[in-house]
Amino acid sequence: MTIDRLYQDSTLAQFYDFDNEWKANDDYYVEFAKNAHTILDLGCGTGMLANQIALTYPDKVIFGIDIADAMLNIAKSKPAGSRITWIQSDAKQLVLRQKFDLIILSGHVFQVFLTYQDRVAVLKCIHEHLEEEGLCIFDSRNPLAKEWLTWAEEDSKREFFHPTFGPVLAWNDFQAHDDTVTYGTYYRILNDKQEYQAFSTITFASFADIQQALAEANLIATDVLGSWQGDTYHDQAEEMIFIVKKNQMKR
Repeated sequence: MTIDRLYQDSTLAQFYDFDNEWKANDDYYVEFAKNAHTILDLGCGTGMLANQIALTYPDKVIFGIDIADAMLNIAKSKPAGSRITWIQSDAKQLVLRQKFDLIILSGHVFQVFLTYQDRVAVLKCIHEHLEEEGLCIFDSRNPLAKEWLTWAEEDSKREFFHPTFGPVLAWNDFQAHDDTVTYGTYYRILNDKQEYQAFSTITFASFADIQQALAEANLIATDVLGSWQGDTYHDQAEEMIFIVKKNQMKR
């Protein structure tokens, strides 16, 4: 798995938390974690979500896994960083002795697995690390909603304040090919006009494709939501939020 420069390069990773503010999906994940004791955050990034879960529920056992060192370095510095076990690993190749009541892949991290084979591999890894009655929750953008069309430069411009550099202008652009989208992320420090950029590729797997991959990994969806307000998934929903468990009928 190629490590995306947007996440691995520390000069870019430092902008991540300021460009990705806390959202309704993060609140949903924190609430979902309430009844789990052991929690695995796959693709934890800068640890924003894992940190908040640890602060909200101090008794939880939490592991955060990411392939990017630069993101994990930020995660470790957060207020609850010392109470979380951080591991650098490709999610598809993770091997832990620990099993978990809840496994999370938030922030559309599922979309970084570009091929069907990659998606099956990470789902099999989830199956291996899930307790018999455990749950996994992950989100993926619905390709039918074509969210990437809003990622053009003129539509995506935004500003945020960085404590070191001051005001920063950010924007994106994109190129789409079939179910794969490559998008650019750009940061311009307004005080000195210095710019940073990186390019990322993600896939917009279909609902049917994900369901098939789940079946191959011996997992089954107990629910699929279409929004963070709990609406049931439908063809024009922006989100596909899968809540899955082990398929006990198939051994």
